[in-house]
Amino acid sequence: SAAVAQPFDVVCMQSTTRCEELEARGALFTDLYRGVWSNVLKEAPNCAIYIGMYELIKTALLQFSVFKAFPIFAFLIAGGLGDAVGSVVRVPAEL
Repeated sequence: SAAVAQPFDVVCMQSTTRCEELEARGALFTDLYRGVWSNVLKEAPNCAIYIGMYELIKTALLQFSVFKAFPIFAFLIAGGLGDAVGSVVRVPAEL
């Protein structure tokens, strides 16, 4: 997600600067992915924790008959808890 969103973030930042200056340097489109690795390093641990926790919680919840009948609730709970645990890693990186 960081690789997809990075160019949009850069374009928003560049729109606050002068486009003529960027065009003169030839950097209007070549700088779109500048800083993408810092975003990847910020998001990768969060994604790994989220996926791991989601699968672990989903598997545990689907053992109960209530969640076997309505698995969407197991998916929603697992997603919410997985994101909450992953956010513990992501939020300090955003500060």
